[in-house]
Amino acid sequence: MATLLTKYKQSNPTSGKAAGVFASADIQSLYNTLTVQGSAGILEAYAAGAKVEEVDIASIKELLLKPMPVDVKAALELMLAASYNHLEAFTY
Repeated sequence: MATLLTKYKQSNPTSGKAAGVFASADIQSLYNTLTVQGSAGILEAYAAGAKVEEVDIASIKELLLKPMPVDVKAALELMLAASYNHLEAFTY
């Protein structure tokens, strides 16, 4: 995605940020909540991982409704498929 962000002159929201630090207050709050939840035990960690994938899937689906270059759409579709695979791994 970094290559596509550069290609289309979009800012990379992960540039210059430490792991676990997000510009969006909503994402930061979700991260903080899920980190605490996932630290409680193995089942809670699986649930937190599943929640991350559910949020990713919803976000990617929303993005895919918008017009975009073909290469960006292809990358997002691959990310969506990966998120579905990850979700299955967390919930199997």
